[in-house]
Amino acid sequence: MILFGDLLYQHTETHNELAPTATGNFQTPGAVAIAIPPGTVLNGVAPPNTPTFESTGLPADAFNPFNPENWLKSNHGS
Repeated sequence: MILFGDLLYQHTETHNELAPTATGNFQTPGAVAIAIPPGTVLNGVAPPNTPTFESTGLPADAFNPFNPENWLKSNHGS
């Protein structure tokens, strides 16, 4: 007689907490802008409905080859 077996026991504990609700302004005046440049060089011309190069502090020839989208991403206004 041949007997095969596979047993597994796992004891886990989970503690879930909700994130606090957002309060205040997301665009704090005087804060440093965090910006991800577009995937190609746009020569300082920002696409419509995106932040400008000037408002984000990025140079006009900034680009990020790892960004698949061709627009600026920033935490500061457009």
